[in-house]
Amino acid sequence: MSLIRTPLAGTLVALCLTLAGCANHHAATSSANTINSTPLNEFLNNAANHSATQLATSPWGPNVQITAGATYFAASGKTCRPLQITLPAGSQQEQIACQAKNGEWQLSRPFGSHKL
Repeated sequence: MSLIRTPLAGTLVALCLTLAGCANHHAATSSANTINSTPLNEFLNNAANHSATQLATSPWGPNVQITAGATYFAASGKTCRPLQITLPAGSQQEQIACQAKNGEWQLSRPFGSHKL
């Protein structure tokens, strides 16, 4: 049995190694984004679209208001919600939270410029 030695074969090997590295990186960091706040998890599980809650503690600090957008199914197969976070000073951030297979919510990424 011989190995194929062409530029295309080398490129394919490099691509496979790169994708495997990305997959391992994602798996290693996904638990770091888990929302470790029972009130926030409960809110995300039960909140109607575009409803808000005030949280004494959160991943963004104390006394923030969270507004949850409409639930949707991402291409990854996860259930996700856009979040608008209003900090005590009045500034706002947008984030996406997605539910992992184990039911825990995780912060995915900043939402961008789309408004709820």
